[in-house]
Amino acid sequence: MFRKNIFLSFINFSLIIVCLSLTDYSYAQSRAAVKRSGKKTAREANSSKRANLEKAERVIKAHAKSAALKIKKQFNEKLVAIPLQYHGVSDSLFNLASRPDSNLRLKERTFKENERELFSGKANPNELVAAPPSAVQTETSAPLAATPVASFEGPGQGMPGYTVTISPPDTTLAVGLNHVVVWVNAQYAVFSKSGTKLLPGNGFVDGNTLFAGLGNACETTNRGDPTLQYDRLADRWILSQFAFSSNSGPFLQCIAVSTSGDPTGSYYRYSFSLPGGGFNDYGKLGVWTDAYYISYAVLTSPAGVYIGSGLCAYDKAKMMIGEPAVSICGVGNYAGADVFLPIDLDGTTLPTNTNQGGIFAGYSFTGQAIRLIKLKPDFANLTGTLSDGLGGALESYVNIPVGATTAACNGVGSACAAQPGTTTKLDTLGDRLMYRLAYRNRNGVDSLLVSHAVDPDGEGARGSAIRWYEIRNPFSAAPTLYQNATYDPGANGDRWMSSLAMDKFGNILMGYNVANAATNLKPSIAFTGRLQSDPLNTMQGEIISQTGGGSQIGGLTRWGDYTTMQIDPADDATFWYIGQYLAADDFFNWNTRVFSYKFVTNVANVEGNVTYGTPLVTYPAKYVPNVSFTLSGDSSTTALTNNFGAYSLTNLFTGGHYTVTPAKTGNVNGISPFDATLVLRHVAANGVGPNALSANQQIAADTNGAGGITAFDATLILRYVAANSQNANTGLVGNWKFLPGSQSYQPLNGSAFNQNYTAILIGEINGNWVP
Repeated sequence: MFRKNIFLSFINFSLIIVCLSLTDYSYAQSRAAVKRSGKKTAREANSSKRANLEKAERVIKAHAKSAALKIKKQFNEKLVAIPLQYHGVSDSLFNLASRPDSNLRLKERTFKENERELFSGKANPNELVAAPPSAVQTETSAPLAATPVASFEGPGQGMPGYTVTISPPDTTLAVGLNHVVVWVNAQYAVFSKSGTKLLPGNGFVDGNTLFAGLGNACETTNRGDPTLQYDRLADRWILSQFAFSSNSGPFLQCIAVSTSGDPTGSYYRYSFSLPGGGFNDYGKLGVWTDAYYISYAVLTSPAGVYIGSGLCAYDKAKMMIGEPAVSICGVGNYAGADVFLPIDLDGTTLPTNTNQGGIFAGYSFTGQAIRLIKLKPDFANLTGTLSDGLGGALESYVNIPVGATTAACNGVGSACAAQPGTTTKLDTLGDRLMYRLAYRNRNGVDSLLVSHAVDPDGEGARGSAIRWYEIRNPFSAAPTLYQNATYDPGANGDRWMSSLAMDKFGNILMGYNVANAATNLKPSIAFTGRLQSDPLNTMQGEIISQTGGGSQIGGLTRWGDYTTMQIDPADDATFWYIGQYLAADDFFNWNTRVFSYKFVTNVANVEGNVTYGTPLVTYPAKYVPNVSFTLSGDSSTTALTNNFGAYSLTNLFTGGHYTVTPAKTGNVNGISPFDATLVLRHVAANGVGPNALSANQQIAADTNGAGGITAFDATLILRYVAANSQNANTGLVGNWKFLPGSQSYQPLNGSAFNQNYTAILIGEINGNWVP
């Protein structure tokens, strides 16, 4: 919902909608004066226009400062602990959806969200730090290797019974083990992964349904601007939207946390207000190990002045069990950036560093850099730190220069995506990073993915392309900008509203909107991506998965607000995305569509044999059956050797990172007193001469695992024989050991054959074991 005014390029505050109207009116007056006099030159007219604009700027800037200072005084740029109001447990969502409409929701008239730009996107030479330029990709060398899995309509004109009353739709979704929850502004729906609607009636409910009985604006209004997530570490769903009864507040964030992994079940309900009472616009939710993190764009009111960014951490440990909880929040103009995104965990591998709290990322166009600031909450002591996470002062941050960048639309970051058949251009939201800030730990390497809309030709005629980044080592003082590229295939058309993620193999998929007035392509939903093995800074070919049937007309420029790409926790490899399109030319007639894709990469096998390690003769080899092989890493599977000692781990993805480990129990024979005698002979000969044991025999003879051969090892063999089994007094006798103990493939670049192992039975020295 949030936008800031283009005029204040180098100030920290926005213009309100009314002031935008005033600016337009002043310009209109100046033009009328020129027309009346008939004598003013173009230069004089332009000078008059500039004077009016500058006057409006001064008035608005003063108002912004006054409003901001009034709110900031209440928290003084410091973190504040704010109790969440707990409202108990809801009935199940399924039961709530089964009831007739209780008319709790205010039946707002059809409306479009306010349009306010953040900043002009002009670089400030005093802030710039040298950085390598980004790669600009206008050609692709390979078709997209991802293939579709599922596709179905989300809430919108394509869902029976749905009436569009708000624009844009604010498309977002979350994916669990068995469900997909889609929230499109004021309504949401629960689907199976094949697209079956799982709620009764028309299959969707109002956003405030879960908050029935609260008695505040969370119950009685349904304003939208949703954000939701599935917490895969805890098997919980988190659904949230803002609420307010009037433009003077109070302004609430309504948060529901599921009591189980079933999104149609019951929820713990909470409500929350920002410090100072600011309006919590454009909330974005991220799941992390220690908290739920939400970023906000904070205004004095829904149509008011921009104050700064709200950065909050919520006590998820308490919220998951329905206990009273607190939030640690700060509101301010942090790191010279606006509209931050919170870090969001993909996969189940924990971060390499959990001591710095949650990362928030914002883009500084004046500094041409991504900036990271870290919020570390201390819920027990109602405090926290907001800094670079490395011991820096309050509000310190990590700066990542990304090279020369111009915001979409010639640096304005607003409406310039051209559509066929109309002069109405669509809003690119090129003034901010686009949701999500996706994090993954792959084999000990921390990566962040994020994207935004940029201008592909600087101050030229083109409008919008997509810049995307992979940042590695984000917990360090100097993160690595591992990938930094602009995707602009064909150097034509406009692309915006992007979201991307990485699967467990390191493959990336990005979804977005594309339109091309020159080729008559109306706003459509498209995808691109890359395999982990592709050249750096490149994406594969573009596919259009939903061709738009209409352009948005009637002067309505807002489009989307955000889209969402998520990874399926069931396999950590299937991508889910939701985007907006129109079936026909019009406005307030949008559709949304859900897609899932999965990369089809070359598959590979790991194969080999297991032979016995201490045979009396070396030929023919003795093969060891029933050895269990466990593969871990990007995939998990097992295999057993057959009677010929052969194993095969199949259908592995090239580019995946794997570790293979053998193990065996049972099939123990051949251990006798003579083996103890061989150990004693070796000891008496000091390991030299004809009585010395071979290298593999010494491994078998090390029965106590101490790493050397002594008479005690022989004693353990004799104890084993006497007891005819293993017990606490026989050490390692009767265990199997393998050479090598495991093998790793980092990554597996193709099928690996002859991955052979040697099996050694501890205590069996003379090699008379038989399969």
